[in-house]
Amino acid sequence: MCACIAAMASASPGKTSAGRLCYHLPSLYRQAYVHSASARAMLVLVLLLRRLQDKAGLQDFRPHFRAVLENLRLLQQVLQLQPQPQLTQSSRKAPQPAVGSHRVWACAILHMLLLHNNPLIDRAVSELQLLPAAVALSLAHERCSAVQCRAAEMLRSSLLSSVPELWQGLFTAGFGCGLQQAGSEQLLQPLHEVLVQLANEAVKQPMGKRSAVIGFVSEVANTLLQAADASNQDLYCAALAAVLDSSDEWQGSIQQQG
Repeated sequence: MCACIAAMASASPGKTSAGRLCYHLPSLYRQAYVHSASARAMLVLVLLLRRLQDKAGLQDFRPHFRAVLENLRLLQQVLQLQPQPQLTQSSRKAPQPAVGSHRVWACAILHMLLLHNNPLIDRAVSELQLLPAAVALSLAHERCSAVQCRAAEMLRSSLLSSVPELWQGLFTAGFGCGLQQAGSEQLLQPLHEVLVQLANEAVKQPMGKRSAVIGFVSEVANTLLQAADASNQDLYCAALAAVLDSSDEWQGSIQQQG
C-alpha cells in the first residue's frame, strides 16, 4: 500500500491524472482491506492519528497517510469520473447509470481518513468538499450499498468533528458545492429535505416496490435524529440541532411520523 501511494505522490502534477490514480486505487484498496497484515497495520496507524494535535503538519503523518493527503485532489477527480451506463441483472435491456469500481475505492479511502476526526484531515477533506460528493453519489445510485454504508458512517463521524465545515454544506442547497440533481440543472436540495422527500415518496408505495435507496435514507435520518437529541451524549451536535429545528419540512415529517 505504501509503495502504491508513494508512486502517486512521486509523480509530477503534469504526469499525474485521475486516470493514473484509478490505476493505483484497486491495488491500494485490495491491500488495505483484503490482506489481514496490512489491515492490522492500517488500523494501528489510524489509531495513532488520535494522538496528533491540531497544529500538527503533514510531516507528522506516516508516509502513506501523508501521500493520500497530498493527493486528495486526485480523489476528488476520481469521484467526478462518470462511467458509461451498464446493463445489470435487474435493468433488463435498459442500461443503468453506473457507480464504477474506481469511485467505490475512492470512497473506501475517504472512509479510512474520516473515521477518527483528526482536525488536519477533516479540514483538508472539507476544503475539497469530498463528503458531499460521496453522499450525493449514495443518493444517486440506489443499489450501491458499498458506497452508501461508508457514506453513512462518514456522515456520522463528521458530526463529531471539530471542523463543522466538514458537514455543514450538506444542509444547504447543492450540498454547499453546487451539486445538481440528476438530469437537471437545479441544485440538490439540502440533505434533510432530500431525506424527507424520499421518505414521503416511499410511504406511498407498498413494501417491495419502494426504492432501494430507502435503507440509506433511513440510516442517515436516524443518525440526524440522534445527533439532534440533547440527551444523546455520544452524538449530540447543537449546530445540527439548530439547523433541523429551523426546517419546516423536517419538523413536519417528524410530527407526521409521530
